[in-house]
Amino acid sequence: MGDITDAVKAGVDVIKLVANSAGSFIDTSKYVSALPEDVHGSAVSGWQFKKVGKQWKQTSDWYEFWEVDWDYTVGMKWAYNGTQEGAGKFIDQATLTLDVGHIPPDFTLTVTQHFPHNALNVGGTGDAAIWALQSTITIEAKGFLGQLVAWTTNLDCLVQADGEWQMTGG
Repeated sequence: MGDITDAVKAGVDVIKLVANSAGSFIDTSKYVSALPEDVHGSAVSGWQFKKVGKQWKQTSDWYEFWEVDWDYTVGMKWAYNGTQEGAGKFIDQATLTLDVGHIPPDFTLTVTQHFPHNALNVGGTGDAAIWALQSTITIEAKGFLGQLVAWTTNLDCLVQADGEWQMTGG
């Protein structure tokens, strides 16, 4: 009788471990703007807001146990089209986003962002300048105990002060 009790207890412990290892983590410590040094955010007006993303979704039939079901979207949101007395187009409040519909209970999903450059001028000069931010978003997925399934992918992202954007990779 002790062997059965020990087996059940071990099974319950494994289920608790799997359930507690699930989660998603996003690096929200970054807040980025594309304002030149001589422009203060409070002096800029005309802001509009945009949120964009790239969705990962995979579903499988119940008997395809080797497939992993996902549903999450990684993206950016930012304030754009800000001008100072009608001059320039600026970006403010650019942040990374992660919207999770479903990840398997034994997976962790970590999303981070790196801005390798300062603000870029992608069009115009002087008062007609259009500013942009370029970044790399890294998505890392790890399966049970990080051993069975693990992958990392990078997205290159460019958001512009005129509301245009590009997200490539993955």
